[in-house]
Amino acid sequence: MEKETEGEVLEEVKEPVQDAENTHQEEAIEIEVKASEEPEEIEEPETEEALAEVIVPADAEEQALPAQEAETVQQERERRVTREEPRILRENSGVYSSEILEQDAREKDEREIENQLFQDLQRYQRTGEILWGEVVSVDPGTVYPGVIFNILWNKIIVSIPDREYFEPELDFGKTYAEMTERQKINRRLVVGRYQQGARVCFKIKGVERELIENGRFAGESNIRVGGSRREAMETLRDIWFYHKNRREDTPGKAREVKVGDIATAKVISVKVDRVLVECLGVETWIDSYNLNNEAVDNCRDFVKPGDTLSVRIRRLYINEDNVYLSVSGRLNDSSKLIRMMRVRSNHLGTVDYFNRRNNIYSITLKEGVHASVRAQDVQGGIPLYPNDRVSVFITSVRDDYVTGIAMKI
Repeated sequence: MEKETEGEVLEEVKEPVQDAENTHQEEAIEIEVKASEEPEEIEEPETEEALAEVIVPADAEEQALPAQEAETVQQERERRVTREEPRILRENSGVYSSEILEQDAREKDEREIENQLFQDLQRYQRTGEILWGEVVSVDPGTVYPGVIFNILWNKIIVSIPDREYFEPELDFGKTYAEMTERQKINRRLVVGRYQQGARVCFKIKGVERELIENGRFAGESNIRVGGSRREAMETLRDIWFYHKNRREDTPGKAREVKVGDIATAKVISVKVDRVLVECLGVETWIDSYNLNNEAVDNCRDFVKPGDTLSVRIRRLYINEDNVYLSVSGRLNDSSKLIRMMRVRSNHLGTVDYFNRRNNIYSITLKEGVHASVRAQDVQGGIPLYPNDRVSVFITSVRDDYVTGIAMKI
């Protein structure tokens, strides 16, 4: 009985142990299942860059900019480079680099130069000083219905409308009066563009200074200048021919201008057979056969706008309203020789060239006098060529040349 009792006790003891073991195994399985179901912990990023990689906005599509808009924003940010940014950067960082200091010094010098230039322009406007500049471009007007000449002076553009640029006597062609207003503007534009590169005189008529608020050059100032060439030309004529507005430092104050004088002429425009020059405030044309001591077949091969010529005054007429001036590039004084020429006398000469526009042969006589012979005045109607030897029968004697009938020999 005792053995049976011990066996029963052992069975009773084993059953709780097995139940405990089973229960422990089930709890371990449940813990593993729960552990597998729980999400893994994410280490918090220490830097903002890492945080930006982990955290994604809830509504990312609405917050993200389109690619084109983002590029526009970046370009606008790059354009906002003003003069104040280096100073802001310097103050915030506390770094005084040599580049920033040099940039500040350059900006200070530029502002001082700009202020001085603006003051000079205002003074020139008050005193009516005559200035000289180069015609860099000729454009149709946007606000003003006409043509605008842009003159470069001391790195400043001076704008002159065509009504204040062209001389009233300038010829725009035989059909100009019959043209429409648009055609007249186009004709003036074409004539003006032939004068690009010319060095012209002008007076300051208006000066403005405006501050640029937006864009790449924000914070900088823009100086706008308007001028008049016609008033400057009138002042030069008053000084040289009417003896008005003369000052102690005015060139030519102590002498009178007379025929035969040597003067300086500035080339304004060049055509094939003639050149427009400005001399002593007067615009005048020089024909190709009077441009130089030697023959010139094409004037554009000899001079260009902006060049300076030494000329001899051939004719001079002065009245109350205007001055007529004729000059020649032939500096050899042939007036005495011309006075020795006699009508109906024969002289030997050499053909220089043929002016196709006027059908005139340019001939240099043995005595050094220039002769002009029309093509129909060549005996036999035969063509003449450069360096041909001819005999000229003089029919008239002019101030600085003769005309006649030519015969090839």
